[in-house]
Amino acid sequence: MQSPGFSSFRELIDKWDEAVDRQQIQDMIEGNNFVFFFKKKDEVFGAPEESRLTFAKMKNPDEDTPKEWAKDATFAAINFNRAIQGEKVKSVFGFDDLKEIEVVERDEAIEKLVKIADKTTNKNIKSDLGDEEDDAPEDPANSPTINKVKEK
Repeated sequence: MQSPGFSSFRELIDKWDEAVDRQQIQDMIEGNNFVFFFKKKDEVFGAPEESRLTFAKMKNPDEDTPKEWAKDATFAAINFNRAIQGEKVKSVFGFDDLKEIEVVERDEAIEKLVKIADKTTNKNIKSDLGDEEDDAPEDPANSPTINKVKEK
């Protein structure tokens, strides 16, 4: 966010804030082993290798994969827009979501997140987004931190 001000010192403070946000976002991504990045609408998501593999298999099934498998398969990803605000929100995506997903490079995801963080007034970038077995809900349908995307 650009600060109102009339001195060059204010510009330096703004650049410092952006650098801190960028570093926190990079730490969030690297510290949680995210390797798959994508956008859906205006939100940026990150996922681990197993979600990337599931997504790839859904998009391009091999000859050994039953045709029905892709329609029932799902993969999970963390909503980075919400992580910037201090929330850990995991979303589950299915076959119907594939057409709305745009895969992006890691650097593009970071750039978009830095811009989002710049506009966010209540940022509290959450860096610990990994999957702990302890915090997995017993019934995902009743969990406030798991969003089922486009449930049938």
